Amino acid sequence: APSADRGMVFQQARLFSWMRVFENVTFGPRVNGLGKRESDRVANEALALVGLSGSKEKWPHELSGGMQQRVAIARALAARPRILLMDEPFAALDALTRERLQDETLDIWKRTGMTVIFVAHSVDEAAYLSTRIIALDRNPGRVAVNEQAGFGAVRDRSGLRSSPQFLALRDQLHEVVVKSASD
Repeated sequence: APSADRGMVFQQARLFSWMRVFENVTFGPRVNGLGKRESDRVANEALALVGLSGSKEKWPHELSGGMQQRVAIARALAARPRILLMDEPFAALDALTRERLQDETLDIWKRTGMTVIFVAHSVDEAAYLSTRIIALDRNPGRVAVNEQAGFGAVRDRSGLRSSPQFLALRDQLHEVVVKSASD
């Protein structure tokens, strides 16, 4: 059931088109019973965290896809969940925006210490973002991989994508995915 303990970011931003950015972000705190002053403070913090403090008065349709996803992340964070669930939130974005948002997600994780459960079909994305990787077989959804990423505790991931450890993990995950698809 829905709970304030869990924030959700979907594949599409799912912003309220009739609300400006700031109203979208204050929605969760207000529903959770925070007053206007506290909701506004929390929303300002969340927008600053995703780099959109200057976009508060914009309408969702005025934003790029990457900016819309940032607003969706800010909206989820403003509700102050213990766990942030992200269901392929960058799948519809171009490669450069996707990588930038992956780095920003890691930065948010570093700053907040929040548990993030990230669903990805991209092997590279899963390997890059994960501290623990759980890969499922295609049918009937059995766990094929459940292990700590060797660099999971390393929060500075500059140069990680070209490291031997990353490449080995990516290859291992790719092998599981290919095997699962052929079964």
